[in-house]
Amino acid sequence: LLTLEHYDIAVNEQTTTHDGLEQMTEFTGLEIYVPYNTCVTPVNVAGDGKTDCNTFFTKEGIPQKAPQGVDLVIVSPTSATLSWMPVTLAQARGFVVSYSVTYVPTSKRRNVVSIPGNQSSLLITGLEMMMEYSVTLMAHTSAGHSDGTTLVLQ
Repeated sequence: LLTLEHYDIAVNEQTTTHDGLEQMTEFTGLEIYVPYNTCVTPVNVAGDGKTDCNTFFTKEGIPQKAPQGVDLVIVSPTSATLSWMPVTLAQARGFVVSYSVTYVPTSKRRNVVSIPGNQSSLLITGLEMMMEYSVTLMAHTSAGHSDGTTLVLQ
């Protein structure tokens, strides 16, 4: 029976060596909600043992950017279609679970609609004719929401 000398631990390109007694290590400088590949290799006098690799994500964050490529097209006097480019995983800093659309006619109550994160358009209906609307779109992760992208519908 050979005695474990140390572990080689790699997280993406960072590698560190720990003696066989340590069971935990900390890597610093990791980015928010980025996938990292980790590999642990036990080493003894005979050489390297079987390497075990896994992928993990760091803690989820708030989206860095509001949805881009936002377009608002009038469909009829009382409806319009809002569409956008899905927020990328890198920009989302997590999984986009939903988008929210707020549309507010001048001096009226706010209307808020939640859209699943896998959709990238919404048909807004029931608009009042001859009324200007402010339409705001935000992306949401479980950690919070992005800034809004706002368009005016006239």
